[in-house]
Amino acid sequence: MSLLDDLKKEAEKKEQQDGDESRKREQVVQRYKEVMRPRMLAVLKYLQEMIKQVERGGLEVTSFYKLPGLAEAVELEQKNYKVYVDSRSKPMRVGIQFECVAAAENTYEIRPASDASEFGRFLQTAQIDHSEWPIRTSQRKLVGAMFKVRPRIMSKILLEADIKNDRVMVATSNFEGLKVTRQNFAFQSIDEKWMDELGYYILRKKSTIGESKVSEQYREQLRMQLMQEQTEEAEAEQEEKAAALAETGFFDRVGQVMNTPISELSGRKADDPQQAEHEEKEQRRLFGQVRKVLTTPISELGKREEED
Repeated sequence: MSLLDDLKKEAEKKEQQDGDESRKREQVVQRYKEVMRPRMLAVLKYLQEMIKQVERGGLEVTSFYKLPGLAEAVELEQKNYKVYVDSRSKPMRVGIQFECVAAAENTYEIRPASDASEFGRFLQTAQIDHSEWPIRTSQRKLVGAMFKVRPRIMSKILLEADIKNDRVMVATSNFEGLKVTRQNFAFQSIDEKWMDELGYYILRKKSTIGESKVSEQYREQLRMQLMQEQTEEAEAEQEEKAAALAETGFFDRVGQVMNTPISELSGRKADDPQQAEHEEKEQRRLFGQVRKVLTTPISELGKREEED
């Protein structure tokens, strides 16, 4: 075999390889146009319409975040939604981002000093405006810190097309807590039902896309609401008991006065026994009227005044 034959074979082999790769690229491009591009555009349109209706209806979406250094989870509300796409003609990445922010500025007393330091580093890293001052003992030992801050987290959910593998990757940042998550789905599964699952997921109604399971954050929200209602009921019950005790004490004092002779209340004694007896009868009559007024509902008193 001559050198020219060898060179010819190598050239033909390369041409075939180049042709195969070119055909594969054309197939990928064609498949993207026919299958993936319409789905990515559909997701984009769905997210835009969903956010439009959420903001139009004023829907409140909240979740609980465990922040570094804080013992209890903080309730944050999703605000300022923004949907974005890398290209409207050839979308490969479609995403949504929003703030998770506390309802108001709060003051947090954090101990020990190690937890306070951890919380402070988190606020600095996240570039969250805050005020901070140390807590020290009488010996000037640092034992913690006070923070005045309105916690806020930036959350993102990104859908990225994987053309070679006919899949779409869904990545989240600071959505399921302060971490990054990734899920992969076949492009064939992206339909109206799947997009609804994505919507439920973004609105914190389900724990993941494609599952009917209620999210743990949503459960935590319900638990917190239940605890708050129970606390309010307990406080109302305590107030009712305190009012009842106060009322009972008042009537006891009135009864004590009613059963005390006028001569003792005034500090004088009647010279005439008949006069003393008359005064005690008059006292009982007057206090009887007082008791009747005190024990009659206000609504009944109003009716009697109208009749009079």
